[in-house]
Amino acid sequence: MKKHMFTLAVLLFCAVSGAFAQQYTKGDITANAGISIGTIGYNWGWYGNSSGFLPLTLNAEYSLNDKFAVGPYLGYYGRSFKYGDGYKDKFTALSFGARGTFHASAFLNEALNWNINEEKLDLYGSVMIGLETNTWKFDDRYNGINTYSNGTSVLFGPVLGARYNFNPAFGAFAELGRGAFGYITLGASARF
Repeated sequence: MKKHMFTLAVLLFCAVSGAFAQQYTKGDITANAGISIGTIGYNWGWYGNSSGFLPLTLNAEYSLNDKFAVGPYLGYYGRSFKYGDGYKDKFTALSFGARGTFHASAFLNEALNWNINEEKLDLYGSVMIGLETNTWKFDDRYNGINTYSNGTSVLFGPVLGARYNFNPAFGAFAELGRGAFGYITLGASARF
């Protein structure tokens, strides 16, 4: 039954998505969810026994016109480390702020005579500015108490990206540059 419901939902989504325009217009909202690879400033916990997941990122873009969009972003990263002596460390980081995007496919076609299929491929550049907070909680092996270490820093990141649209409302993207947590971010997009 669940398989049939899922198949029906996918078919309905594909049918409805054909009603949307392919190119960006004022008021379009694009939601992106992804994972970061090549974490900046944090290790993956190759020592001890670690658990957690890849850094998650979310952002939304509101199209100001067919070339420019703005919106918020949010990133979360958490990792736990367990050692043979029974001690534990836990790390969490949160990144949030604003992001501006320039959709460059049409510009590249006009300025450089490229032949990019704008309905399928969106090449873009983004700039992110925000804050990144992190917290380390670790067992003090000498005093037997938990200790905390907190920090906040300003984040500024230029990003180059490419989004392939499977249909007008759904696509996949890849980004290179200083994202919320990593040098590479991969994910999915939905346009409303």
